[in-house]
Amino acid sequence: MSGETPKAPELQENRHGNSDAWAAEGGSSALHLVWQEAYECSDATIDGEHRELFVRANRLIDAAFRAEVAPGKLRSALDELLDHVQRHFTDEEAILAQLHYADLEQHKRSHAGLLRRPSFLKERAEAGEATLGAVVEFLAQDVVARHLMTVDRAFFPLFEKAAAR
Repeated sequence: MSGETPKAPELQENRHGNSDAWAAEGGSSALHLVWQEAYECSDATIDGEHRELFVRANRLIDAAFRAEVAPGKLRSALDELLDHVQRHFTDEEAILAQLHYADLEQHKRSHAGLLRRPSFLKERAEAGEATLGAVVEFLAQDVVARHLMTVDRAFFPLFEKAAAR
């Protein structure tokens, strides 16, 4: 006896379970942004567009997860998300202008800065080098944590005042 514990042949040959087979077939990533009611400002347009942003962001995360298999889907999902974000920013700025938001100009600058950041992602996607980490960092940190949860929260009281009138 050599003292070694024999390993089952099926474990030696195939250490990947069914989950890996499913992922290889194009299943979605386990990593997703999750919408919460706490993100709502009470304006139907803004809230609906923010929810749609999460849907499109999750499509982009899924596409980044499968980028090696389908690089065109990553570029397409990124373009769709950026188109939505640009339309949303235009809509949001118009709504805030109607409510005479005092920090509107600063908010517009924040939007412009946020739109500049994904240009690097687009370049990497076009070169086939965009990483899941870069996509998630942009979406989770820049869009959700820094913008939606911080910058957008500053205008939420406008909708409380409008509802009280």
